[in-house]
Amino acid sequence: MSPYLRDGDQVEIMKVNEDELGVGDLITFERNHTLYTHRVIKKTHEWIVTKGDNQLFPDPPLAPQAVLGKVIAYQRDGKRYNLQGKRYRIHQLLGLGHAVVGQVNLGLLAVSQLTSGKLKRPLLWVSKGILKSMKLIERLLMYVE
Repeated sequence: MSPYLRDGDQVEIMKVNEDELGVGDLITFERNHTLYTHRVIKKTHEWIVTKGDNQLFPDPPLAPQAVLGKVIAYQRDGKRYNLQGKRYRIHQLLGLGHAVVGQVNLGLLAVSQLTSGKLKRPLLWVSKGILKSMKLIERLLMYVE
């Protein structure tokens, strides 16, 4: 989840109903006996799609029952950052951006497969360029208080 969350950050989660989750929210969930904190990039009544901010592609769909809670705050270097205050809009915008990145990269992957992999390398460069642009925007937004 770098640069938004960093190694050593502690997240505070709150149990919520699936109706209370939206695109851009950070959630903690369990998959294969491992805990993850990723951003919601798509949601239906049957499943939730998440993506780590540092990943090119979305995670496999997740059953709503696997969600342990929504991240409402994180703590870094002794300072608590509330995600329900001013930062809520920031991480909503980041979530929408990551949703677009994930969907574009899935589309590029499909195009690559249709062309027998001939375009895989150039499309991967495009995907990485899109992700790097998002990371730059994310770093700039993180300094907004």
